Amino acid sequence: MKVVLIILLIAGGVYLFFEYGLPYISGPKFEDVSIDSVRLRQREAQELLRRAQIAQRSHFTKHGKYARRLDELDVQTKGTYYTLRITEYKPNYFSIRAEGNVDNDPTIDVWIINPDGMPQNIVDDAMQ
Repeated sequence: MKVVLIILLIAGGVYLFFEYGLPYISGPKFEDVSIDSVRLRQREAQELLRRAQIAQRSHFTKHGKYARRLDELDVQTKGTYYTLRITEYKPNYFSIRAEGNVDNDPTIDVWIINPDGMPQNIVDDAMQ
């Protein structure tokens, strides 16, 4: 009787381990996102940055300097996947950064833009 009880306890423990314990041991499961989906999502960062750049240029034309904070601009600062922030400011220069996670892994996709440039992908989450 004791042997049967021990076998049942071991079998139950093994079942519970594989049913409930193994997913946590193997690590978090991330959504499988195709490279095409990631590239489409990255367009959001480019568009947000271009709009912010245009708003900064407009602010410069009106006030003779770039805006120090995004709330001084009439621009959307948060998209579905990305959030903008000004990372560098001088009256005659700015750098805006877009950060987001486009494929649900731990790597954050990072884009930047300045007054002269096109959006640049400095950390490509699609390649990580």
